[in-house]
Amino acid sequence: MLHISYQLNPGQTLYLHVIENGDNAALAAYFMKVTFLNPFTSATETEPNEDGTPQTGGTGIAGNDFDATAVANATANGLLSGDVLVSAAMAVVGDEDVYAVTNPTASPITIDLETFSSLGACATIDTGLHVRNAAGTALVTNDDEGLGLCSYVDNFVLAAGTTVYVHVTDFQDNSTIGSYQLLITTN
Repeated sequence: MLHISYQLNPGQTLYLHVIENGDNAALAAYFMKVTFLNPFTSATETEPNEDGTPQTGGTGIAGNDFDATAVANATANGLLSGDVLVSAAMAVVGDEDVYAVTNPTASPITIDLETFSSLGACATIDTGLHVRNAAGTALVTNDDEGLGLCSYVDNFVLAAGTTVYVHVTDFQDNSTIGSYQLLITTN
């Protein structure tokens, strides 16, 4: 699956050109989903929203700063719900970010989660994305299924009245990320 995010400015027209990989065979069928986010809520990350003590040592995208304190600190950004664009950073090496995402409705909802850099594709940053329960158990994890080295989780079902914790990490837990965005959309 290929996923593309693009900010469309007022009055702008965008054309999508779809070709088969290699442009040398017929496509029997394909599916394209286009989602417009307007309006969406913008939020700015509030620190600390991890365990409060950034430390290196996480391997791959696993991270190592999610615990009960991270769950409590995640609400520093408020309980996020609906379509939200969060502007964030990992200003110190070892920083990891945790956001509380809730479904305040009486029915399950499906959400998509995506990290990206301010320039779109993650060419200079490499993120990991986890959806965890309050105990820290990973319900879903993703690395590099977004644009470039960005992460993307699609069609995660969030039960009615449930809160999960979106945990964003830096690959290898050894770099700063001056700026990134986390996009949360409901389907």
